[in-house]
Amino acid sequence: MPNDESNPIVYYLRMKEVKPNLPPAGLAHVSKVVVPASLKLVTGKIHNLRLGFGFIMPDDGSENAFFHATDIEGCTIYDLKPGDSVEYEPGFNEKGPCARKIRRLTS
Repeated sequence: MPNDESNPIVYYLRMKEVKPNLPPAGLAHVSKVVVPASLKLVTGKIHNLRLGFGFIMPDDGSENAFFHATDIEGCTIYDLKPGDSVEYEPGFNEKGPCARKIRRLTS
């Protein structure tokens, strides 16, 4: 169809819902505690690997942590395989728990 004044082009936009970043009810008075990163290392095992990312199952039984290939130190994602023990700094992103500064532990 030709674009003219009798037949204008129409664009539709879908707006992303913005959720307020509020603390859970009853925890509004709790302040954040900052722990030095060097004291906050967690161990786990590689659970699932994909092209460029994967998941770690923490040894403490908490929720699986997502990681990106760029967060691996000392080796590459191609050197890792499911079941490998790793050490990492836990973090949190918009989708949930994540891992940073992942290092493979030697057995």
